[in-house]
Amino acid sequence: MLNFFIRRMLCHVRDGVGSGLGSWFEDNTRRVVGNGRNTFFWTDNWLGGSPLRLQFSCLYELSVHKEYSVEDMARLRWKEGGNACG
Repeated sequence: MLNFFIRRMLCHVRDGVGSGLGSWFEDNTRRVVGNGRNTFFWTDNWLGGSPLRLQFSCLYELSVHKEYSVEDMARLRWKEGGNACG
């Protein structure tokens, strides 16, 4: 039962309940990409607080890999020093 209450409280913090300022948790934390397995290339927020699909909408529309993680994109050689275009 205690786990339920802890999870519920964490969800309230994440969603900004009670702060009156929107999503407090998301606005005040950062995420380390690490191996990229749990970070989505196009849809997760990056610098500036918006996803790449909005920052580069034309490229997103052309992409056939809209649901790929950063790890998946690296495997396709979309990384620094990669040869994605060649």
